[in-house]
Amino acid sequence: MLKHINGEDSPRRTLLNTGAFSERWVETYFELLEEAKLRWRDEQLWPRELVAAVHVASLYFPLDYQTWCQHPGPRNEQTERDLALIRTRSETFLLTPIVRL
Repeated sequence: MLKHINGEDSPRRTLLNTGAFSERWVETYFELLEEAKLRWRDEQLWPRELVAAVHVASLYFPLDYQTWCQHPGPRNEQTERDLALIRTRSETFLLTPIVRL
């Protein structure tokens, strides 16, 4: 997950340069998020790197896209839909253990 968010596969540069995600990035993120959910849902403590990676996807990717919109490029409706889904699924993942208490 961390590599997909912050490593070589990170979409941050693509979002800043084109206002879009690379092909299959969003689908792969959701697959990794589902794997993490299955692996960690019953654990009291989660790896800090996992929480940080999901937080970056939820908070910083929309900021990168907003930067794109303010400077070089027009809005991209598909990217906006993707970002909304990423934020919703990421926040649900992060907050579900708290809500269950």
